[in-house]
Amino acid sequence: QYIQVMSTVPPRCSTEAFYGVDVILYVPKGTYEAYQQAEGWSSFSNIIDGEPIPDFTVNGLTYHQLSNTTVSLIDGTSANGDVSIPETVRYNDVYYTVTEIGDTAFYQCANLVSVIIPKSVTNVASKAFFECTGLKHVEIADGDTPLSFKDNYQFWTSPLDSAYIGRDLDFQ
Repeated sequence: QYIQVMSTVPPRCSTEAFYGVDVILYVPKGTYEAYQQAEGWSSFSNIIDGEPIPDFTVNGLTYHQLSNTTVSLIDGTSANGDVSIPETVRYNDVYYTVTEIGDTAFYQCANLVSVIIPKSVTNVASKAFFECTGLKHVEIADGDTPLSFKDNYQFWTSPLDSAYIGRDLDFQ
């Protein structure tokens, strides 16, 4: 979900026009600061300087752009064996930091045996590892930022034998 504006000069807009709208705002390359300061546009919490990019796959894991520098891992259901989620991924010569594991990203991935979640990931959305019947081990890398879980169903019916938890966990 996003709004894309093509004008290099922010169109006039009232501050209430997009009140309560929580989507990504894509603006023409080089106009980020102008939109960030413009009335009616400055209320967007996530403004991306440039064109929307399609979801992309690297090493069997699919990502969705969250900002100019961050992505969410949204699909790992074809994963086999041991998976180490990378801290960064490269797409079209741009490096993105992986900060989130999206809703149902590994849902019913029966062939997933273990997963390492890097310190760059700060949010795990609902049912990320739900019904991963082969999942035996989870490692949450050391880090200073707590790892937030959207709910309590991330590992529901996943038969974990062991887990390493290297930082605080926050259940919302």
